[in-house]
Amino acid sequence: MLTAYEKSLTSTTITLEPLHNIGMQILSDYAKEMPSDLIILAMKKAVEANIRTIQYIKGILNNWSNKGIKTLVEAEKEDEQFKKGNKKQAKTRFDQREYSEEDLNSLYANKKE
Repeated sequence: MLTAYEKSLTSTTITLEPLHNIGMQILSDYAKEMPSDLIILAMKKAVEANIRTIQYIKGILNNWSNKGIKTLVEAEKEDEQFKKGNKKQAKTRFDQREYSEEDLNSLYANKKE
């Protein structure tokens, strides 16, 4: 017999890989330590990332647990900070070079030789 929590997980996981008994047990174990809305958010993030596995969900939940995240608001704030950090990092990885037409012609001429 499924508990109300397990029923809500089952309905939420339609787009995830089928959660077998072991997957349900793993998520139930996390529910003892953190609120169910955090678990459901982790499941939604797995769907958004198109990585629909219990391992990915566990990774998200473990990351939040290690950072002391205990509420939905804290998880969403962490996600925003993560996204901002990635955008900033992506912009600074490579400097765009500028070439004049003469530079490009010179490169092309050297390639023909």
